[in-house]
Amino acid sequence: MFAEVEQRIGRLDCLVNNAARFTRFDPLEIEEQDWDFIHSVNLKATFFCCQSAARLMLASGGGRIVNISSLADKALG
Repeated sequence: MFAEVEQRIGRLDCLVNNAARFTRFDPLEIEEQDWDFIHSVNLKATFFCCQSAARLMLASGGGRIVNISSLADKALG
């Protein structure tokens, strides 16, 4: 995705990360594969997206990254 941005636009000025996976699991029943999936989406993907964006931003003089999170369990009641 970032290679395409660089190719088509030539620079990246900002990135807004606003994606996450929320699934209710009983903490006493959660399996390792469930834990890995949640963290792959919510942490790993966010980190590597920021890393790729930052590399592109630095090449053109800088930019801004905004990460948005939520307390989805509170919103769902």
